[in-house]
Formats: sequence, C-alpha cells, structure tokens
Amino acid sequence: MSKLFGIAGLAAVLALGCGGEVGGAGTGGAAGMGGNGATGGNGATGGTGGTGATGGTGATGGTGGMPAECAAPASHPGPYKTTFDLFSTNSRPVYIRQSCGLEWSISSCADGFTKSLPHSADCMESCSAPAYGGCLACGACMWSAKQIGPQHQSIEWSGLTYEYGTNSAGCSCYKSFDAPAGRYQITIPIYSSEDAAINGGQPIYVATEEFVIPAPNGVVHVEVTVPEW
Repeated sequence: MSKLFGIAGLAAVLALGCGGEVGGAGTGGAAGMGGNGATGGNGATGGTGGTGATGGTGATGGTGGMPAECAAPASHPGPYKTTFDLFSTNSRPVYIRQSCGLEWSISSCADGFTKSLPHSADCMESCSAPAYGGCLACGACMWSAKQIGPQHQSIEWSGLTYEYGTNSAGCSCYKSFDAPAGRYQITIPIYSSEDAAINGGQPIYVATEEFVIPAPNGVVHVEVTVPEW
C-alpha cells in the first residue's frame, strides 16, 4: 500500500602498518644485542595487522552499495529494468504531471530514503564519448498531464543512476551506474485535475511505495489512491 512520503552512505578506511628496529653495533657482546635488534624486525610481523585491512572487504558493500538491512537477493547482475504500474481506486480520476517525462523521484534505503537519485540523463551525452565541440540542442518540453483511473499508467526505469558533469567541450555529460540490488522507494506527486498538474498547482497527495530490485517479473505495482478525497 502507498503511504505518505517520509523523506531519508558508506565509507571504508583501510589502514596498513609495519615497523621494525635495528640494534646498534659495539663490542662483541654488544653485537649480540644487535642480533636482538633483528628480533625487533619481528615488529614487521605487525604488518600482518594489515590483514585487518581485509575488513575492507566490507567495502564490497560498495559492489552492492547496500548495507545488509537494505540488500536484496539477485540471481544476475544489473541493470534491473523496472516498470511501475500506477493505479487508483478513487471514484474520480487523479493526475500525474508530465513535461519531458513523468514527474517522479526515486530514493535508496542505503541513506534512509533521504536523497533523490538521478534516474535520467536526457539531453546529455556520456562523459566517455568524444567531445566534438557541439552540445546537444534540446527544445523545451510542454507541460501536460496523464490521467490515472480507471486506466493505469506506467513508468519505465532503466535501473540506472547517474552522475552529471561537463566534458572537454563544456557540454553537460553523464556517467551511468547500475543501481545495486536492494530496497528503494518511488515518490509520485498526485494532482486533483489536469489543470492543476499543467499550470503549477499543488499536489493533493504524494504517493510513495517501497520496493526491491530486481522486482518480480520486473514490475512494481504502485497505488496512488488519494485518501479521503
């Protein structure tokens, strides 16, 4: 079931140490002490403390990027493409705003669902692509609205997240990453009318739904029914 939006990391520090001490030279007897200095070389064994750095394997959480409480099983690597099936049981229709794409956001359990993850790279080129000196020219998108109820609407997510930057030609570019298997939340502002959605009205409800990727059959059902409306 949907719920009102409740808006919520990972660093590993590896340390490696080694040490040793060499005894001084002197008389014959002191030379024996020099041998003891070699024993100080055993301090290098302290370097095995570097094995503690295997604690860095915890950073393999970085391969998933998810703490244990947010992880989800996956039988294959990402990206985990996902379709969100939006439906409403209200007696009258509700609306979702659309410009270049539908208005929605996604967040991760990894930071307590507190930060919106970039899920689109429209009108940009990959930062790894050759820069030819010209940026992509994209026109403005018209505002519109999609009705939900009685018909369903769907949102497609590639399963990728993005970092944005600038290439050598000074154009906006992106780097893409597979969103790791785990728990996420989608958030969708819902409007009472087409006019409110198109002309900057305030949403009457914010639908949220927690889900996991990979999702069963790649589909997540999201109820956007507005309570007491």
